[in-house]
Amino acid sequence: MHRLKYCLLFSLFFFSVNIKASKIENAFTALRIYNYFEAKQLFEKVFKSETAAAGYGLSTIYYRNDNPFFNIDSAYKFIIISENSFNRMNLKSQMEIAKFNVNSKSIDSLKTLIHTKAYELYKGKNDIKTLNVFIEKYVTAPQCFDAIDLRNKMAFELSKKEDTYQGYKTFIETYPFAKEVPEAHERYESSLFQASTKNNTVKEYETFILQHPDSPYKTDAQNEI
Repeated sequence: MHRLKYCLLFSLFFFSVNIKASKIENAFTALRIYNYFEAKQLFEKVFKSETAAAGYGLSTIYYRNDNPFFNIDSAYKFIIISENSFNRMNLKSQMEIAKFNVNSKSIDSLKTLIHTKAYELYKGKNDIKTLNVFIEKYVTAPQCFDAIDLRNKMAFELSKKEDTYQGYKTFIETYPFAKEVPEAHERYESSLFQASTKNNTVKEYETFILQHPDSPYKTDAQNEI
């Protein structure tokens, strides 16, 4: 009786494993023939148990723009999940999903493609807030450095357009490591001096010297007096 019970339990376990395996295999088969709707549905069903492989499949679907599911942020989300899950797997489990071309190299390659496309999309918005979102979200992207430089450049151009010492001060405080900071400092000092002495009176120059004794324009103020 006990022997029969164990045989039944083993059969049920083996059957469930085969069902799970067939779903992930069918998902990649559907993906291979561009049947995105079925592939997405199957990947989602086995995502909890086949996280690395299913995450890779879902990321691929979201990355491709030949289907209605295209979403670069979702593609990035799932490739990171897939990568983290894959790195936690033992060698045997990694070998099992290698037949679906899911390995460290393919995961890294897809992530690189996602980084590139995401940067192009975010950069194309030509907006500081959008670039900030990219910088904060795509922390693994090497393009973050380019995004930071572009964001800083755009912010500095806005400061120059405003051309006030308050604007330059805000830029320096907001982006203290920007390569434009030295020029921003020069423009800040010049704008501050001009704004503080706009009426060209002795009192203004005296007040400026008292309030800004380290200003590079202190000598100019003294000469004006």
